[in-house]
Amino acid sequence: EIFMEAEINLSGIKVKARIGVGEEERASPQNLKIDASLKTNIREAVIYDDIKEAVDYVEVTKIIQAVAGSRQYKLVETLAYEICRKVLTIPKISSVQLKIIKRPALLEGIVENVSVKMGPVYPEKL
Repeated sequence: EIFMEAEINLSGIKVKARIGVGEEERASPQNLKIDASLKTNIREAVIYDDIKEAVDYVEVTKIIQAVAGSRQYKLVETLAYEICRKVLTIPKISSVQLKIIKRPALLEGIVENVSVKMGPVYPEKL
């Protein structure tokens, strides 16, 4: 049996999250952008040309948006971990790598954005 690993990249996923160290920063949802790289075995999808055998990009995007909006986070790192944990419950995904981009209000005019890159993260590492 042939293993055909592929990397699927979802770039610029727009999410709203209540995130920040201070309460005032978490008071209102902030706009974040998330890039996700997913590793998957595409063998069955390629052979059968069947979407049911492939990673559903819409499902992944909805999971990322749901996790971001599910609660308040103090750290971008915690949000990244929680997204990885949830995305890796999809059996077809063997690893995930995330980049979360935030424009912190406290650094307005000083820093264009802050980003945290996590991964690759594998299911057995969580």
